[in-house]
Amino acid sequence: MLDCGIHPAFMGIGCLPIYDAYDISKVDLCLITHFHMDHSGALPYLINKTRFKGRIFMTEATKSICYLLWNDYARIEKYMNVVNKNKLSKNKKGGEDENGLNNGNMLLSNEYSSDENIDDNGDVYENNDNGDGNSNVLYDENDIDKTMDLIETLNFHQNFEFPNVKFTAYRAGHVIGACMFLVEINNIRFLYTGDYSREIDRHIPIAEIPNIDVHVLICEGTYGIKVHDDRKKREIRFLKYF
Repeated sequence: MLDCGIHPAFMGIGCLPIYDAYDISKVDLCLITHFHMDHSGALPYLINKTRFKGRIFMTEATKSICYLLWNDYARIEKYMNVVNKNKLSKNKKGGEDENGLNNGNMLLSNEYSSDENIDDNGDVYENNDNGDGNSNVLYDENDIDKTMDLIETLNFHQNFEFPNVKFTAYRAGHVIGACMFLVEINNIRFLYTGDYSREIDRHIPIAEIPNIDVHVLICEGTYGIKVHDDRKKREIRFLKYF
């Protein structure tokens, strides 16, 4: 598995990858490129709420910052569950909001506002929210601690070899600790870039280009059709505002 993120525009089950599209118990490895939530945010759920029993690898810097971001996300989700439950209770009563509008038909975007949900096995379970926001969260602080204990850290250029699988991490730029993975499976080599940057920065090295031929390139394309101004010009423009 290459990265394990959440969709930042959604909360609840709707933000997760589609784990039931494949038998997750057959996944042996999970490789995390960097700490941003759209690449790492679902990992505590994967570890604690699915049948995944494989090994997880990331850099030490990524692991350290993931811990902070995951705990922050868990606190926000807990708070939003309480807020949404209060809104739902008010809506069922047909109350008016602060603008004097009837909000009895308000739709909540949080998947957990329903009376039942579906777990990763396709089984329906009831919500048993006791009002403190702890029920029906994707994961909590205990899940995060368990996940941290299972993460194995790696260094750039460190080679790992398992039956039929080899992989090596290379610098990806982008953010501290970010890496791209060169993976070889049954003599087929592919490079998964994750988010990367070849732009010279002041605090992290640029992305490396492994001097190895690959059969498959899996490349992010967030700014694939955009031409950015030179960084020095952007910095000068930024400083003019002060």
